[in-house]
Amino acid sequence: MAAGAYFQGSTSTWVRYSDYEFRQINTGTTFVSPSVNAIPEVYDPLLDVDAMVTAAINAGMLCINRESDEKIRKAVSDFVARYGLVGLISAKQAEPRPSDNISFFPFDNHIPDAVVLPSIHEGTPETVKLGFSRNYAERYDWLVKFFRELAYSFCSYLLYYGEYGEIDSDARAMCARGVNGIFGEATIPQCHIELKEKPILVWDFCSLSQALCMALGLMMADESQPLRACRFCGKIFLAGHPLAAFCDPKCKNKYNVYKSRDKKAGKE
Repeated sequence: MAAGAYFQGSTSTWVRYSDYEFRQINTGTTFVSPSVNAIPEVYDPLLDVDAMVTAAINAGMLCINRESDEKIRKAVSDFVARYGLVGLISAKQAEPRPSDNISFFPFDNHIPDAVVLPSIHEGTPETVKLGFSRNYAERYDWLVKFFRELAYSFCSYLLYYGEYGEIDSDARAMCARGVNGIFGEATIPQCHIELKEKPILVWDFCSLSQALCMALGLMMADESQPLRACRFCGKIFLAGHPLAAFCDPKCKNKYNVYKSRDKKAGKE
């Protein structure tokens, strides 16, 4: 079952901007932040949660596979453009700290006022609203680290169940630690009921990273294994049916072609 199925009848809110850019400070550290004239938009990340999880994991897989920085940067850029920054400032804390000025507002000389946007729940924590500010930025290397850890968690899960009979108890214990690495310091998401034409469960995620971790956890705990690695290219994809083994028909055809060639070469 895809993660989206677990959130049917639910909603949440996050903010993304119409444009983002990579910027460096004088120390050479690279940040990702909304462009000067970017327009904020409030949206529901749960409407596209399955695609969001797969995009995050595939960005992390590029890091694990040591792909070029150009490919990794593009994957991070594409994710942020579609879903926004992941809310690292609010992922592990409820109140702003003096150090946040340097870590998350490197192009300002002070922490700005929290942004106020329509559709943002009035009980939203201060740090979450700060993360919606136009001046807010997240370090590129921290984003890469988060996506890599998300992918490592999923790879540990695949190894544990895919190779269970082939790996020893120490390796299984290592996989278990790897799976739970992203949940170690995660806070518990809050929720409330809104009474509209029908009751709606509203998830008050403190960060987009929290929503990603929760959705991935639900998908990994699902016996139908909705998230899989393509047998040919290794890309993570959402399985449309129980026997799906390839991310698209092209990979399936290429796999069969190479398999056929290998058989012929073996006969010769």
